[in-house]
Amino acid sequence: MVWWYLPVIILVSWIGSHIIKEIAYIYRYKKFSWYTLFFETGGMPSSHAATVSAITMGVLMQEGFGALFWACLVFSGVVIRDAMGVRKSVSDQAILLNKLLGKARLHEKVSIVLGHTPLQVFVGVMLGMGVAIGVWYGAVV
Repeated sequence: MVWWYLPVIILVSWIGSHIIKEIAYIYRYKKFSWYTLFFETGGMPSSHAATVSAITMGVLMQEGFGALFWACLVFSGVVIRDAMGVRKSVSDQAILLNKLLGKARLHEKVSIVLGHTPLQVFVGVMLGMGVAIGVWYGAVV
């Protein structure tokens, strides 16, 4: 068991997903944004999915199919479901509500916290698992 394995994969998957998001932002808007890099929710790939998938895969690589792995798997499922389901629904409703408030000429706006599409979550999961496997074989072999 390598003591630094889990902290490394957590940081690499989280930071890596945010760097990918920032590259996409720069490509799309032709400018850099510290806010997008550290605080923006939503986007490709899901940093939530990448991080929890890295943790789950990392625990599997170190501990096998024990109780901790199954707990991590359930935890990952809850986080991913929230990012893809609940937050996505809330963001869609907030966008619609803001349109309605604009048509009613009300100046108040609802804050939009972006959720994730299934593709964004899938790419995040693949990124997290890839980081965990890559670091494992880089550290162990």
